[in-house]
Amino acid sequence: YVKLGKITKIEIQKYHKDRVSIFLDDVYAFSLFLETAMKHCLKKGIDIDENQKVQLLHESDSRIALDQAVKYLKDTMKTKQQMIEYVKKHGYDDNIIDYVVQKLEEYHYLDDEMYTQKYIKTYLGKVGKRKIEYDLMKKGIDKHLIEKYLSLEEVSTDQVVHLIEKKIGNN
Repeated sequence: YVKLGKITKIEIQKYHKDRVSIFLDDVYAFSLFLETAMKHCLKKGIDIDENQKVQLLHESDSRIALDQAVKYLKDTMKTKQQMIEYVKKHGYDDNIIDYVVQKLEEYHYLDDEMYTQKYIKTYLGKVGKRKIEYDLMKKGIDKHLIEKYLSLEEVSTDQVVHLIEKKIGNN
């Protein structure tokens, strides 16, 4: 691998105290999460090659992407497809996208089945089944999953009357 240089300085960033700037041969080279630098025992005097830099940046970028994804989830649940589109929109590669989705599923922050159940419970009776199905499919939910949970839900007479009144008005 191509040697890039020797670490001559590691500096905590002024406005992002959880990030450090890495200087190779007295020239700024790249930034990392402080945690990533500590995990890999980076210190002054260590030689860095291209492979190590790519590995360090990938690990640090994965952490940044995961943090962004968690912030995106703070107000409402999201589907797996919505999360993939969000992370991709921020310019991350497929490996980082896969990492973020896998971690969020592992922590149960992303769960398309639970999302589908809650969405149906929230909107059934307020809008029709076809609208719910259309909206969920647009969000990337599998048609079979939608049909499974829609078939389990019963619509009350009050909900039917409400939908009819909404459709035809007060006539």
